[in-house]
Amino acid sequence: RRRGYRYRDIAVLTPRNSDVVEVSRWLNEADIKFISHSSLDIRTRVITGELLALLRFLDSPIDDLAFATFLFGEIMRPIPGTRAAADELREHLADARYADGESAPLYVHLRTGAPELWERYFADLFAMVGYLPLYDLVSQLYGTFSLMDRFGDEQGTLVKFLGVIQTFEQS
Repeated sequence: RRRGYRYRDIAVLTPRNSDVVEVSRWLNEADIKFISHSSLDIRTRVITGELLALLRFLDSPIDDLAFATFLFGEIMRPIPGTRAAADELREHLADARYADGESAPLYVHLRTGAPELWERYFADLFAMVGYLPLYDLVSQLYGTFSLMDRFGDEQGTLVKFLGVIQTFEQS
């Protein structure tokens, strides 16, 4: 830095992957923000798993496990203005799901039990499936849930995820 470089201009290379942990510790102790290569491995990121769960649900709305994974994950947790806290919503959906032997998919219960939540976050996405390319649908997800703003520390992961989708679509 004394030579005029900014932190974003500097890369630290290590001879072994195991050394990355030690270098990361040093940077943390010095309060230097950094992105490690492992943090860009989208396969290990919680946010990627939740996005994939939402995409599985949108592809197959009867996939209750995928929808519940997304609904009770990190992406939905901090959204202000949601109708109910996660525990209350979980209880409501469980009660509705098993009342009178009802076996409708989970999203049907959310749509009727928490219509404002459904309309605000899921109705448009649900209607777009099959009409948009995957890249555009995922971009819409990012906007709907304000992912870039709300998960600033995950921006690298989110950009990489879109890059993987773009590469997939091109091939």
